[in-house]
Amino acid sequence: KARLMGDVDMNGKVETADSSKVLKSVAELAELTQEQHKVADVNGDGNSDSTDAAAILQYAAEKTDKL
Repeated sequence: KARLMGDVDMNGKVETADSSKVLKSVAELAELTQEQHKVADVNGDGNSDSTDAAAILQYAAEKTDKL
């Protein structure tokens, strides 16, 4: 099943909450599944990190149309 890149909480939408989940994972306050890490890695560098969280947030805030 295809997943929407950036949809970390897997609810079918890319929202600010997805960015928050990535940041919580980076801060080691929460864990993401392997699948969540894959969809969180929107820049494709092999890591889900604050750079990805920022890109997800910009997309969710409609500041960009690219993830």
